Amino acid sequence: MLARLTAFLRPPVLDSEQETRSAYFLYVLISVGAAVAILLIVGFYLSGTLNAFRAGLMALFLGAFLVAYLLLQTKRIDSASYLFLATLLVLMGGAIVFTGGLNATAYSSLLLLIFCTGLLLGRRVMLVAAGGVALFTLVLAFLEHQGLMPEIQGVQTWFTRAMTQLVNLTTITSFAYYALRRIDEALGRAASSERALLKRNEQLLQEVQERKQVEQALAHNNAMLQATFNAVPDGILVVDLNRRFVATNGRFRQMWSIPESITDAEDARLLVHHKLVDAAEWDAQIADAYQNPLQERHMVLELADGSVFESFSLPQMLDGQPVGRVWSYRDVTSLKQAERATRTSERQFRELFDLAPIGMTITDLKGRFLQVNAAFCRTVGYSMAELWQMTFAQITHPDDLEKNLQFYQQLVRGEIAAYQYEKRYIRKDRTAVYVFIQVSVVYNSRDQVERLMAQVVDLTDLRQAQESLRQAQKLESLGLMSGGIAHDFNNLLTAILTQASLAQAKLPTDSPALRHIHRMVEASQRAASLTQQLLTFSGRGRRESHPLSLNLLIQESMSLLEIAIPKAVRLEVSLLPQLALMNGDEGQLQQVLMNLVLNAVEAMPSGENSINGRSDTIHLVTQTQTVTAQKQIWLVTGERLASGNYVRLDVTDNGSGMDEATLAKIFDPFFTTKRSGHGLGLATVMGIVRSHEGGLQVSSKPGKGTTFRLFFPALLASEAWTVVEEGLPAAATMPHHAQLLQGQILVIDDEAAVCEAVADVLAVEGINVLTAADGQSGIDLYQQHIHNIALILLDIAMPGISGTETHARLRQFAPTIPVILSSGYTSEPSDVAAALRHPHTTFLQKPYRWDELLGKIRPFLQQ
Repeated sequence: MLARLTAFLRPPVLDSEQETRSAYFLYVLISVGAAVAILLIVGFYLSGTLNAFRAGLMALFLGAFLVAYLLLQTKRIDSASYLFLATLLVLMGGAIVFTGGLNATAYSSLLLLIFCTGLLLGRRVMLVAAGGVALFTLVLAFLEHQGLMPEIQGVQTWFTRAMTQLVNLTTITSFAYYALRRIDEALGRAASSERALLKRNEQLLQEVQERKQVEQALAHNNAMLQATFNAVPDGILVVDLNRRFVATNGRFRQMWSIPESITDAEDARLLVHHKLVDAAEWDAQIADAYQNPLQERHMVLELADGSVFESFSLPQMLDGQPVGRVWSYRDVTSLKQAERATRTSERQFRELFDLAPIGMTITDLKGRFLQVNAAFCRTVGYSMAELWQMTFAQITHPDDLEKNLQFYQQLVRGEIAAYQYEKRYIRKDRTAVYVFIQVSVVYNSRDQVERLMAQVVDLTDLRQAQESLRQAQKLESLGLMSGGIAHDFNNLLTAILTQASLAQAKLPTDSPALRHIHRMVEASQRAASLTQQLLTFSGRGRRESHPLSLNLLIQESMSLLEIAIPKAVRLEVSLLPQLALMNGDEGQLQQVLMNLVLNAVEAMPSGENSINGRSDTIHLVTQTQTVTAQKQIWLVTGERLASGNYVRLDVTDNGSGMDEATLAKIFDPFFTTKRSGHGLGLATVMGIVRSHEGGLQVSSKPGKGTTFRLFFPALLASEAWTVVEEGLPAAATMPHHAQLLQGQILVIDDEAAVCEAVADVLAVEGINVLTAADGQSGIDLYQQHIHNIALILLDIAMPGISGTETHARLRQFAPTIPVILSSGYTSEPSDVAAALRHPHTTFLQKPYRWDELLGKIRPFLQQ
């Protein structure tokens, strides 16, 4: 209980120091007022003047003081102050009115009441209170003047006066204490403020110094910024929203040649407008930039003088709002020129890389393909997409891989700068292709090995060309050899056949020698046939060509073929209807057909018509074939068949077949695998096909049979009925002279046996013969007997001056003399053909019988 009472009577503590002091002062005044009221009650009681009115009035005042105290305890200072001062004002006013008015002792307390009001409630309320006291004083004075004051209720005793003075003294003391405390606090605050002011002054001085330093630094930074702004290689322009220049650097005005007097962006635009290649596009970009001030802009401007400027534009922002725009211009002329040069170089490299006729590859250090060109894809048979997923090791022949990897690793380690060698790739179709590869290093900017570039030369064409050259050289050598042999042999056969046939004609029919001579003639004719095959192989034989149907030729040859084929072998023919015509020699083509069919028959199993259920069959098939650059055909000679349309003949058997070693030799003269063969059959086929400007393919495998595929140029419709002569043309028909030709015959031949045999034959007919061993001697001899010589028999193949050149010289001074060219071999078919175009020149094939010789000469000697 005591603790609660103590806590209740304790002055309150408020939030602020000012409120706490006001509450404490009010607490003192309430306490003094309550004490005075209690003392008055005691004084009235002791003086015997205490009545019910005074006791109730004092109780009312004490209750008001108690309520004010309670309000004070709840921290409602203003409410407590109003209640206390109002109660005190009523108490004092009543005491003044009923104790003498303006002369009452309590009147002076009103002044203290005014001061207390000011201290508790502020100056405004104090002024209101002072106004109220003044009004109260005027009312009292007016009442006293009018005599309306109430009667004095009793006489003031010493006690009441003492209490009144005590209240005044207490109030004054409290007021003085409070006032002095406020003064001390004010002085303390003043001193504190002074100290704070001094400290602030020091801070201000320091701030001033710092501001000066900041201003100096700012000035320095501004100077540095301006210097940097002017030193920037880009032209900088800053404009406000009205397109007025805010700032520019010297580079901007220098780039655009804008004078200092220009300060408006629109004026500047008009000034440089004519310098731009595409001014309209620039105008549109600028207009759009100002219509959309928050967007960034980038433009590339091409000037009429070839310069190129790169423009960047950004909005200038302040407090989140655009206040202008910054334009930056960079001269990128050299950069663009370098870019164009780089692009040109890259394009040229790409074109060279992609369009190079040889293979090109770029690989990384692990051998993965990064780039390949079309030529390389053709070489290895893979697409670019497939190669990009592969390494070079995956398509290198296993036998070449180790060496290739050694070179490659040396390149990667920088031990060598390049390498080159011949290797093999494995194509997608699993066939091997020979290439010559040269690999070099591509370095990066730090001189480190970054990539490897390879040039790949496909050696297929080269090897085929080499093989073609080898075959051609072999055929040429064999042709020259066989032709030379045939020439010499024909000369010998001419002498033998002529003399033997002459002897056969001279002997009586019952002569026992006639049988031997007859056999000699037959043997000579078979030898002549053999030499003719040699000439055909060499391509020096005589051929008469005309348009013909290969289908019709085969049909006409069927009876002969069926006789030559055993009954155990079946011949199947498939002929393409309306097959194109070709230009050829029927006799030679029949020989080709017969040789191939007989060769197929000999490949069949001997004496059997079926092995393991297989029938022995020969197929003859005709068709057409078109050869293009995209669809090429390789021949056995290693050459490509020329582009064009061809008539094709396939001769296929299912015989024993041949291995590669045999295939490589089957066209060599005198090579044979048959006991009965002389080795000229396929060589003759090759010679005839070549003389017809055709081609030949062979495919064969042991146990799988063989196919010969022949190609002959097809005739166009306009050429179908035009007779074309190739090689040695047919002999021209000699015109009949109006008079009989008499005189001598000049025989020009380097073979003495031929000259002797011809002389013997003509001697029988009574014809005189002059002989010469070479062309020059023959010309000289003719000039000596020009009036006696009626005909010249001229050998074509002679040492020194050839027969065709001798003929040309003779025609210079003897254009009408009959000349019979004779040969079994010639190295210049075109020259012979030109000579035979002369109307007085004809041809006699060696070797010839005596009656064949007379048959050529007799028309010129008959009466």
